[in-house]
Amino acid sequence: MLDVDGKTETVQNTNSESTTSSEEIKDKIEIGYTGTIASKLDLKLVPSITSSNINTIEENSKIIIKDIINKWSYVETDNKSGWVLTSKIKVSEQKNEEVKPEDNKEQAVEETKKEDNTEKTTSKEETKTEEKKKTEVTKYVSAETLNMRETANNNAKLINQLKVNTKVTVTETTGNWSKIKVNGKTGYVASKYLSDKKVDVTSRSEQISRSSTETTAETATVATTSSNNSEKPKESSEKTESKTTSSQASSSSTSSSGATGSGIVEYAKKYLEANEKAIKNIKRIVDEEQIDCDFEIKPAYVFAQKEDEVLDIEKEVNAVNKLGKKAEYVNEIKYFPIQIKGAIKFENQAQFHPRKYMLGLCKSILTQNKIYENTTALEVERSGNNYIIHTDKGDIETEKIVIATHYPILNMPGFYFTKMYQSTSYVIAIEANQKIPYGMFISAKEPIYSFRTAKYQGKDILLICGSDHKTGEAIATNEKYKELEDLAKKYYPDCNILFRWNTRDCISLDKIPYIGEFSSFMKGVYVGTGFKKWGMAFSNVSANIIVDDILGKENEYKEIFNSKRMKPVKNRWEVKNMVVNTANNLVFDKFRIEPYNIEQIANDNGAIIEKNGDIIGVYKDTIGKVYAVKPICTHLGCLLTWNNTDKTWDCPCHGSRFDYMGKNIYEPAIKGLKTIKI
Repeated sequence: MLDVDGKTETVQNTNSESTTSSEEIKDKIEIGYTGTIASKLDLKLVPSITSSNINTIEENSKIIIKDIINKWSYVETDNKSGWVLTSKIKVSEQKNEEVKPEDNKEQAVEETKKEDNTEKTTSKEETKTEEKKKTEVTKYVSAETLNMRETANNNAKLINQLKVNTKVTVTETTGNWSKIKVNGKTGYVASKYLSDKKVDVTSRSEQISRSSTETTAETATVATTSSNNSEKPKESSEKTESKTTSSQASSSSTSSSGATGSGIVEYAKKYLEANEKAIKNIKRIVDEEQIDCDFEIKPAYVFAQKEDEVLDIEKEVNAVNKLGKKAEYVNEIKYFPIQIKGAIKFENQAQFHPRKYMLGLCKSILTQNKIYENTTALEVERSGNNYIIHTDKGDIETEKIVIATHYPILNMPGFYFTKMYQSTSYVIAIEANQKIPYGMFISAKEPIYSFRTAKYQGKDILLICGSDHKTGEAIATNEKYKELEDLAKKYYPDCNILFRWNTRDCISLDKIPYIGEFSSFMKGVYVGTGFKKWGMAFSNVSANIIVDDILGKENEYKEIFNSKRMKPVKNRWEVKNMVVNTANNLVFDKFRIEPYNIEQIANDNGAIIEKNGDIIGVYKDTIGKVYAVKPICTHLGCLLTWNNTDKTWDCPCHGSRFDYMGKNIYEPAIKGLKTIKI
């Protein structure tokens, strides 16, 4: 189950998953049971259908269950181990041995618990039964990262961490441990993470997914989002976007059963660390380049407004602390106008002015390089080992390309239009005549509203953000602004509304960014997208991952955001709605068209009409001048909707936008609309 935006949905299993409930399975199967596998299947790195496949086991293979999380079991068989669906196991109903969940925690990743220098004493019984095999054989590390310890004990001193496919010499095997020699060092590793041959790392290129948990991963993600980037470079761009990093992956560390999986914990930690490191990198750049961008370190809060939300907040605090990060539960927030029931507090979070930061980066770049503006990329074509970028100003040939267009402008072979959608958010900036709170704040549950300060003309103003909806939906956007203005007036009756703006964000169906190679078929072409309102932090994460790949360096966060994953964790409800919405707007007919003619359209308004069998998008300006276009998106052919607030034609399928004259102003479409004379 995935909890997304407050809705619990069943994840669609493409591998014909049994319909037996996890509770029924738990009643039948316990840790320590032996059994066989019902059919040939893949072993997963973490308990998710979208996880990387690390090995294959044959039908009727004998296994022992070492751990259970929800509907998944961690099994061992024939020197292989990994996660399988519990429903695929034929259970003997007899325990082979008493196995503790902790036995499999010496995983191919760093433990989340603090190391204890006190070694556990091996029991006399274990000593008698353990057979020492003194053979010298060559093996390869089959895990992403494998801990090498001083003695054969989970609590023994860590002396090295070996990467996947590291060649080692096994000199002795004792129980579940192997004594190895590598690079002049001798130590012990878990035997189950050694293989007779190298692992095909390409099989691991899929996303290491988040677990299905009962805690509030999505709430935490939304709760730390920012005011977003302003679309219009006017005074309203005088805003600040903040990024909290601590809670985004926190709830991935715990399952509803209370068990933890090392792979899941490692994923959560790395996801978190990637964001934290990005903030540190940005701070370093700001200092080194002396960029004046209102960079501030502030606390961030996710607050509950109802009693039934408090439990999720408490779980989130515990989850973050289990990851070794700091989070605090608080009952009140000084000067915060909303009465809260509780909140999670993250210290040392960052906010800064994105436009000022960008201009500072440009200034630094221009000292040794050039920036070319006002050039539209239209197409990318392979030319030998290079690529040709066709633009409206001419062609460019290059070896490497980074597609940093927000929503990728190339449809194939990456197929990102099937894996992402765009969301529109609204922001108002107010001048309050009373004390405003210090920090960044966002509600834990719907309706989602965010509050934070920004600098304007030497003083603090307050930004209020929210009222999100899928881009292109036929929504009265003025009403969205009114929602925020009413909220502002409720808590700050005498405030002045200074600015208002809206923005779009790319969101992947699994809520995890795509960073890395655009496609396996386009080596040397890179992409960074799907940041889900975390664009400022993830821009730095993307830059580091992509630069490292271009330079041939390993990046520890690469696999977490693997852009080539074809089966991301999908929320069935969102997938269904995306498909239906796209279909409805592709398969349109005249019965959906507005039943009035041009004369009925008021000045400064627009509508789609039918004339002589043709579908026409019409806008009348303030003096009655008519602008007519073919209202079909030039991206994939969806029927557009009229946005009467921004005076734009918006695509409900993938978020492309066009002005009232048909000029393309927002990707993924790169061509304007056909104009029509009427």
